Amino acid sequence: MAKTKLITVDGFTLDERYRVSLQWCGHAYPLWVATFCDDEILGWFKTEDEAKTACLVYRKSQVKSLNFTWA
Repeated sequence: MAKTKLITVDGFTLDERYRVSLQWCGHAYPLWVATFCDDEILGWFKTEDEAKTACLVYRKSQVKSLNFTWA
């Protein structure tokens, strides 16, 4: 796996399992795609910030399901 830039949103840095990339998805213009572990698509977004936020929301939901406090 190629080394990628880590995603930082609101002061939180997500690990390399989270990726945001600009892709053609059958629309008239490319959309930002947020993925987890390269095979779980978290969604398609008009802006890069929306895609990064989706990654953070997904991460927070994982942590919450483990009954950890997000610090």
